[in-house]
Amino acid sequence: MEENFLDLKEKVDYVDGNKYKLQDKKHELGIEALGKYLGYDTERPDNLYKTGPDVLWKLPNNKYVLLELKTNKDDGNYSKKETSQSLDHLEWIKNRESLIDNKNLYSIIIGPHNKVNHDANPSEYTYIITLEEFKKYAELLISLIERSFSGAIRNTEQIDELTKEFDLNWESYFETTIEKILAINLKV
Repeated sequence: MEENFLDLKEKVDYVDGNKYKLQDKKHELGIEALGKYLGYDTERPDNLYKTGPDVLWKLPNNKYVLLELKTNKDDGNYSKKETSQSLDHLEWIKNRESLIDNKNLYSIIIGPHNKVNHDANPSEYTYIITLEEFKKYAELLISLIERSFSGAIRNTEQIDELTKEFDLNWESYFETTIEKILAINLKV
């Protein structure tokens, strides 16, 4: 699937939480665009079906990144309701895609590293990652792509090859670089 690089770059700019402070719908568009930028099938199930995560990335190897945005949350603990959404998303994707376990799923709450209320029981598979971490990843990719393809036609297939070459694909970056905290480890 080819996407216009400049349009994607403009939408990815929406992950800038300082520029678009407390604008969660713009952040959702930016996170969706970042997934497209990486060549993944993306959608916004909560908008489309009124269920599921805010943003879904389907990776080429049948892995899924379920993203729940809490970017409007400045302070205060994550509530039972807020953390239970990620559990619901895991079940939703398993039912939709006929998956039997969580091993191919990345469950992520995008928001501040606030504490989780004592009565909440987040999944042992759910991470909390700040919007700033996604911004850093997007900036790194954009910089690399602009240096590598200056003046050339750009499409997601070229970007996919570049991320593989420089080991910047989502899975590798998630495992080695991005700052993440298991939600369960933030319980008070």
